[in-house]
Amino acid sequence: MLNSIRPYITKDEPFGPIDSIDIESNDVKAIQYLFEKHNWIYKNLRNRPSIIMGRRGAGKTHYLRSVFFEKHYDYYVEIRTPRILSHITQVVQQMTDDAVFTESVAELWEMILWISVFGELRKQTVFSWQELNVIDTYLESVGVEEDADVDGVLWNLATTLNSKTKTNPSILISEILHGTNGVTFEDAKQTVLNNLEKTDKKFVILMDSLEDFQLEFESVARALKGLLKLVGSMNKPRDRVDIRFCLPSEVYPRFVKISSNPNKDFKRALKLQWSATELTLIGANRLTLYLSIFYEDFIRKIFPLDVTKRADALKLFHAV
Repeated sequence: MLNSIRPYITKDEPFGPIDSIDIESNDVKAIQYLFEKHNWIYKNLRNRPSIIMGRRGAGKTHYLRSVFFEKHYDYYVEIRTPRILSHITQVVQQMTDDAVFTESVAELWEMILWISVFGELRKQTVFSWQELNVIDTYLESVGVEEDADVDGVLWNLATTLNSKTKTNPSILISEILHGTNGVTFEDAKQTVLNNLEKTDKKFVILMDSLEDFQLEFESVARALKGLLKLVGSMNKPRDRVDIRFCLPSEVYPRFVKISSNPNKDFKRALKLQWSATELTLIGANRLTLYLSIFYEDFIRKIFPLDVTKRADALKLFHAV
């Protein structure tokens, strides 16, 4: 354990990185060991929240990435590049110029995010050759290259949509996403769902870094209204594909105003709000790791202590 966390617990940062994004996403053991599970919030992750809310620095990204070591999901795709999301949002804005109904925008977001699911799963070698042919044929029709990662998938898709709408302004983007090579979006989606059902697997879409969206623009608000509607409709009991969407508490009131139906859109939201005791336990756990690396003799003298208990956590702080 100590070898895994040693790069992240230093004398400059004795409690670990200030921003969890500094931990490499493939460094699963470090993410797991630096994750505090003895709290109410972690227990409520079992309810599969679709939105994780919290102030900046509350730990949203860390809770988003807990799927790396949880057993609940078998596959995931992490969408955390603001530039790509911004690009996709611009595409959605183009689609909503004449669209009044939020349902239409939500459907378009659904297709865009499902395409990222298709792109990730075809790299996992989970499909038969017949299933893979359906997925590949559909992705080829919307311009997604075979070896693209999630950023590449969304970038390819946005480029294709922009190119086709410029060539033919009258074409609806939903028509492009529907598929043109004899395989439709619904064909590809059903193929994936059948496979996940057959193999009893689950997938989650992780969405982070939404602080940079310019909510004051009506076109952006309209696009996000559809995204909120989609997020609120996901993570139902029988769903095979879930979503975890991070939302800063600082902009929550503005998102409520944007939402077409806050009661539905935010019904599966989890708020990260720490109590003083929980912060004490988290601090004691991290301090124990720091002392184990740099002050082994000191920690041998004061242990055994159970720093998951408040009294022992306070003893540790007093000893230090």
